[in-house]
Amino acid sequence: MLSFASLLLLGMAVVTAALVAVTSRSLLRGERAVHAQPAAAAFGLRLALSLAISLAALWLFTEVADNVIDQDRLSHFDALVTAGLAPWRTATGLEIARVVSWFGTSLAMSILALVVLLTLHRRNWRAVVVGWTLVLGGGKLVEAVLKHAFHRTRPIGALQHLADPSYSYPSGHSMGAMIGYGLLAYLVLLRVHRPIARGTVTMAAALIILAVGLSRLVLAVHFFTDVIGGYAAGAVWLALSLTAASAARQRFIEASSHRAHHQAA
Repeated sequence: MLSFASLLLLGMAVVTAALVAVTSRSLLRGERAVHAQPAAAAFGLRLALSLAISLAALWLFTEVADNVIDQDRLSHFDALVTAGLAPWRTATGLEIARVVSWFGTSLAMSILALVVLLTLHRRNWRAVVVGWTLVLGGGKLVEAVLKHAFHRTRPIGALQHLADPSYSYPSGHSMGAMIGYGLLAYLVLLRVHRPIARGTVTMAAALIILAVGLSRLVLAVHFFTDVIGGYAAGAVWLALSLTAASAARQRFIEASSHRAHHQAA
């Protein structure tokens, strides 16, 4: 029989994989489809995809937030999760969790983004850098607003693992990981076309995001609802950001084509 921690891990994996896959790959499919459609239809398709993904993730966020505010059943489940992960909090387990948690920082994600930039997007590095900065910077601002709006207290004992204490809901690492690694997956998927490779990229992003969220639970610096709320809020921001980035990229391609046509004439 599966242990509580294994069931929790499985549940988080399903949620995370679904959010990453739907957000990045669906928007990418929408971007491909616009090449065969008029500009108005292209804009409508992007808007519809963005709206559908954002609304689904926003619904999840508000449902979790409602439970957090009213201390409903889902909020009570937090204590069960924290206690269920207690066997993982050995000296080794906590050290591993700290290392994994580091991959949810902006520094770690930016280093990985630099690798992707130098490998796949060297010709468009300026646009990628600007986009990366705006998406992650905007995500941090949204995170700060949400934390102060809900001002939820951290779990007892969390301060010993925090260098910069802040409110608990939503989890900044989980939200940042969803945005950062979701964006990285999108950038890689723009250049990778084989189905197996694309599936691998999506699954890798989901597993990293999952590991970051789980590490925050093992360290007991967040509640389970904080992590799920962070994933949902990150998915909302990621969907909107990728739609804006896709639209800007399409306008750039059209402008370049227009200039080339005039020069040829």
